[in-house]
Amino acid sequence: MPNRTETKRTVKKIGPAPPSKDDKHKPWIAMRAALRLITLVSLGMAILVAYTAVPQKGWLTGILLSIGFAAGIWLIFLMTYYLQTRLRK
Repeated sequence: MPNRTETKRTVKKIGPAPPSKDDKHKPWIAMRAALRLITLVSLGMAILVAYTAVPQKGWLTGILLSIGFAAGIWLIFLMTYYLQTRLRK
């Protein structure tokens, strides 16, 4: 029987690596993709609000409601972006 030498076996752990200091503030989505997503969501919601509001409230009120709704989505996005940039400093 051949002489076997003992070797140390290492077990590789599967799972996420511990976060480094640089990864703490790394965004999970690119800014360009976020702007595209917010644009699509706000336009889609504005169209939906206009579609449902125009038959009941009239053209002017329906269009103004949809613009206000889209502006509200952008306002919330910009406020959270501003707060995140100020809190990270």
